[in-house]
Amino acid sequence: MIALLFSVALLLIPILLIGINTAIHWPRTQPRKRGHGKVPGLLSMRALIDEVVATALLLLGPLSTLVPARSTTAANRRATIALIPERRLPKSATWLLQRRLRGAGWNVVGSSKVKNPGTSEAIDHLATEISEKCPPGPITLIGFGRAGLIARQIASKYNRFERILTLATPHQGTFAKSLTGDVHPKSAYISLVNEADPRQRKFDGIALYSDGDAWLDPTDGAYYPGAFNIEVHGVGHFSLLFSDQVFRYIAENLEADLPSEDTL
Repeated sequence: MIALLFSVALLLIPILLIGINTAIHWPRTQPRKRGHGKVPGLLSMRALIDEVVATALLLLGPLSTLVPARSTTAANRRATIALIPERRLPKSATWLLQRRLRGAGWNVVGSSKVKNPGTSEAIDHLATEISEKCPPGPITLIGFGRAGLIARQIASKYNRFERILTLATPHQGTFAKSLTGDVHPKSAYISLVNEADPRQRKFDGIALYSDGDAWLDPTDGAYYPGAFNIEVHGVGHFSLLFSDQVFRYIAENLEADLPSEDTL
């Protein structure tokens, strides 16, 4: 009984912290200014509830292995996708996104976390690991949060990675206290990433973010210059991983043909 209560407490504490963070930072987000004819308070409450539920689903990720995965055949498999985990989240955080991508026919592989993305050795090691896991051919990288910055670092150096898709990534940094440090707008790491990309090589970039993301301050700090940017409305930070609308955008853009060299 004590062990059960302890487990429940471990689950509820992060959910509570996420809820408090969302409630504190939500007033500075933009949905209340959009004039969609909805009451701002109701928008905030709905987003807060969605974010708490998303956090619970994220933390329950390890249990996803108990549910049989949808298999795909080699005949309908699409390009290989490598998911880079956010280092402050469990590797299973993207479990539903992985299942949806595999169910839609993509071959999906995971990767290790990068503890020190500011070093070229760490980036080179991760790029090699991903390349060895994937079958021959081009690879698409998907990164959630700060992992999207790592995807940019890899794609800017290695030709095999022809497309990246980032979710809620602070491309221009964030002032949110929960994520500051190496991703502060004036940090050396943000400068490093922006200076390296896209000068070394060209690749297809897609950035998807929300004006309701309480973990990004400002929310348009997720705008990725030179990429195809998609802004959704009223979806929380972790809710992006579970939103049906967001997955439709992801699938549509991954299905699109790669741009020619002249248009990159």
